[in-house]
Amino acid sequence: DTVTDTEEARDLGVTFRISHDCGVTFGPIHKSPVGSPHGPVQLSDGRILWMGNVRGWRSAELDGTRLRVYRVFETGEMEFLANVPDVPGGLSADEPYMAEASDGTLLAHIRSEDGGNGTTGDKKFTIFQTESHDGGKTWSVPHQILSDLGGAPAHILRTKSGRLVSTYGYRAAPYGIRMAYSDDCGKTWERDFEINVNGVTYDIGYPSTVELADGSFFTVF
Repeated sequence: DTVTDTEEARDLGVTFRISHDCGVTFGPIHKSPVGSPHGPVQLSDGRILWMGNVRGWRSAELDGTRLRVYRVFETGEMEFLANVPDVPGGLSADEPYMAEASDGTLLAHIRSEDGGNGTTGDKKFTIFQTESHDGGKTWSVPHQILSDLGGAPAHILRTKSGRLVSTYGYRAAPYGIRMAYSDDCGKTWERDFEINVNGVTYDIGYPSTVELADGSFFTVF
């Protein structure tokens, strides 16, 4: 009750700020119509695209606009680019992340589930993949790339060699962080390599991975 309507309109939602000096200073707060854990990605042509859940997606589900793609400009302005087809079977579509393969294909990994929390006993807690071959204007119907309880959500890294590495949380016992990789621009995946076996709680995940100068990889979750 202490929050005014003006404050709520200004501050509630998905926000971001932009730095032009390597993170020393940041500009004003901007608001995004979509949200995702890992945010936007810059493509090889310099464009910045953001695939995310539509704010207020529960009401947007009726018109098939649960996931959308926007272009982000360095001014902070955003331009609608595309809707993403729904995940088949009435499953949820949440927390996507996009990457650009070495052949120019854009692909995104989408967290999808049937309710539950991803632990043993649920039917689905997995990752679906969608692709774009026209720079993000249109997207394929998502298809499943992990087992039914394979884990989610994902972060995709394109390495210096061109390999795609997807890291994701695994919520069935003993719980932890796993990795899949693709050497054919996302057409097929070698999957379920364990990075960390934690075993403390099922609610573990949201990894981000970077490639270091010496060729090793560093994952935070």
